[in-house]
Amino acid sequence: MRFCPRCGTPLRERAGGYAPPVSLVEDAEPREEICLVGFWRGYVKCDFVALDVQTNAEIARSPLFRWRDSHPPPREGKALTAFQRLVERLDALGWEPVDPRPSPWYAKRFVRPGEGIAEELGGVGAESLTEFQRPGVERESGDIGEGA
Repeated sequence: MRFCPRCGTPLRERAGGYAPPVSLVEDAEPREEICLVGFWRGYVKCDFVALDVQTNAEIARSPLFRWRDSHPPPREGKALTAFQRLVERLDALGWEPVDPRPSPWYAKRFVRPGEGIAEELGGVGAESLTEFQRPGVERESGDIGEGA
């Protein structure tokens, strides 16, 4: 059996491939939330961001760090420090890691029991919120290694 790489839901087999995940009980509230850490790269600075896999809402971001290469950074230095700060923030929010060895190294999945991110956002859909309007999304002030 194959599973959705984003949420871990089993995929249905069909002729020519696999169908998208199907909820077994459409009206049931999720028993746990799932978030996945991704890498965001700007022109000079980057960060890691944790997104809710069901709503694509931002949960938290790491501090910014400098990285100019087109590939994601290796697991060392400022990138590792930024990632560790994000993990600490997620831990403080009640998230627990579930991937012991994700690939790439920062693409860690976290879970937490709960009613879903919609309640935290006051019932507003994540798609209608801009980066600057999302309540509860915090980033540490400053950059890692600003002088670099």
